[in-house]
This record gives sequence, C-alpha cells and structure tokens, in this order.
Amino acid sequence: MSVHEQFADDLALYALNALEGDDRAKLEQHLATCPDCRRELEQLRGDGALLAFSTLGPKPPARSRQRLLDAVANEASTSAPKRPRIGRAIWAWTGWAVATVAVAVAFALWQSNSTLRQSLDQIASLNESTIRQNEEFLRVLAPIRSPKAQRVTLIPVKTPPQPQGKVFYLRENNSLVLLAIISRPCLRKKHMNCG
Repeated sequence: MSVHEQFADDLALYALNALEGDDRAKLEQHLATCPDCRRELEQLRGDGALLAFSTLGPKPPARSRQRLLDAVANEASTSAPKRPRIGRAIWAWTGWAVATVAVAVAFALWQSNSTLRQSLDQIASLNESTIRQNEEFLRVLAPIRSPKAQRVTLIPVKTPPQPQGKVFYLRENNSLVLLAIISRPCLRKKHMNCG
C-alpha cells in the first residue's frame, strides 16, 4: 500500500471538512510534504463544489461524479462502526496482569525474606550458645591439655577392683580437674580368669 492510498479515504473527508482528531493532524502533516495529495485534495474540493452547484446548473462531468461516488463508497466502508482494536485491549490488560504478577512476586519474596530472617536469628542464637559451651569446655580442658599441669594418678590400695582417678592441676589458672575411672567388677565364669 502506497502512502497516497493510505490517505485516499481521508482526503475525501478532509475536502468535506468532516475529518477530525489524530487522523486530521496526520493528513495535514502529509499534505505539507506531498504535492500529489494536495492536487488530489483540490480536485475533490472542486468536485464537491461542482456537486453543490449541480442542482442549479449543468450536469457535472461523469468523471467527477464517479470519483466522488467512489470516495463516498470508500468512506462508507471505512466509516462503519470501528471495533475496538484487540491489540490495544490486550496491551492494556497485559499491563495490569504484569503489575498483578509483580505485586504477587514481591509479596512472596517478602514472606520468604521474613522466614529466612527468623531462621537466621535462630541459627545465630544457636551459634552463640554453642560458642559459650565450647569456651566452657575449653576452660575445663585447659588443665588436662597444658604441658605445665601437674599430673597425679590415684591408685587404690585395696586388692578388689576399686575406682581410680587422675587429677590435673594448673597453678596459673588455679584449675583442678579430677577424672574418675570406675572399673566394673569382673564376672567370673567357670574355668575362666579375669584379667
């Protein structure tokens, strides 16, 4: 479709001063740059003027009449009630749909963030508790691990198995650790010796 064919229907309406809105503005911009369409517009205006005088004067030329009838026929087919453009409606609904999805995603991310924050707080609390327990454990083990600790082994004097113990004393920390070893009595079976 050429540019002239695109504006052919609008030229007839413009000649009758019946074209309005954006279509009129677009046609006027095109007329400013297209001498062929300006010439066509002048011919349509002349034909319209001849048509106005046709009731009083001589019969207009057949060519003018035919051009006017063709323009009116084209206008009748294009001036039928315009259906709403489906593309525009789809884009309008698409915008709302995208906005709705964006809000739903933002809400889901907010909930996920809240859940993760609570989990992180619980893990941080558990970590602090574990660190305190480890520090306490290391404090208790310090006399056992230190090479400076004095080690004393306690051995019972009685012959039946008695509990034994080891004592670790670290003078620097004023720490004392007692490890007690309790031996179980030997279960004697017939003809077997306990070692």
